Amino acid sequence: MTCWRAAGTAFALLTLACATSRIPEIPAVSAQPTGEVHPGKFVWMDLVTTDVGRAQAFYGPLFGWTFAGDPADYVKVLHGDAVVAGMVPRRPAVEGSAWIGNLSVVDVDAAAAEVERRGGEVETGPVDAPHRGRLAFVRDPIGASLLLVRASGGDPPDALPPHGRFLWRELWTQDPQKAIGFYVDLVGYQQDMIRLDDQRYRVLKRDGVPRGGVVQAPPEVKPQWLAYVRVKDPSETAQRAQALGARLVLQDEDAAILIDPTGAPFGVQRWDGQDEETTR
Repeated sequence: MTCWRAAGTAFALLTLACATSRIPEIPAVSAQPTGEVHPGKFVWMDLVTTDVGRAQAFYGPLFGWTFAGDPADYVKVLHGDAVVAGMVPRRPAVEGSAWIGNLSVVDVDAAAAEVERRGGEVETGPVDAPHRGRLAFVRDPIGASLLLVRASGGDPPDALPPHGRFLWRELWTQDPQKAIGFYVDLVGYQQDMIRLDDQRYRVLKRDGVPRGGVVQAPPEVKPQWLAYVRVKDPSETAQRAQALGARLVLQDEDAAILIDPTGAPFGVQRWDGQDEETTR
């Protein structure tokens, strides 16, 4: 197993807010206000990167993404006409790049307090961001980073994403049971086990809807939430990613894990929308 590292310090958007008393203008998580709240759903992804230009040159041809915005401030990632993610530059003194997931919660302040009560860290916030909502950048008790959000316009409705958009999030951790216990209390997940070929896989659900997976990580892998993009052919996508400068970490018939040229890990996955067999 090749090692990759997750982001090590506070989320760049909120770090910038503390340093300059402002937050970059960032888009809402849903193009149209929905008024819906789906606790436990990852509703947005932001790439915090050491090199926004290099990241654009990689992800643009790989997934057909286009970009709008100031690379020194905040860049919107578009797939077709839809804004699907963001990119923000890391501060010069901060090491590494990472995709940071925005996890929907009912009450950001209460959730941040629960993180601290359970032995995690609130690195920045809670703070209000125009268009986005209330945010707090936290690290769970095992060490994985994420952004808690209560979206001001509501969460996007559940739907199978088209190819080229984010599909799934997977928590890699050395202590799955401790991590699962934490997220059960934080957002009300239920744990299921499914069979994938001959292996059992932990799935976190809320109200019967799968929201993420949990993987036993080897010691050299830092705890993190890994984001997967839906693709038609993971093998072909992985080959193109490597030609564009990525490094391949793992690969099987239906998925691959890579590290982009700026150092951010991500996954690609084939998915037809069919549920796997669930075991309890």
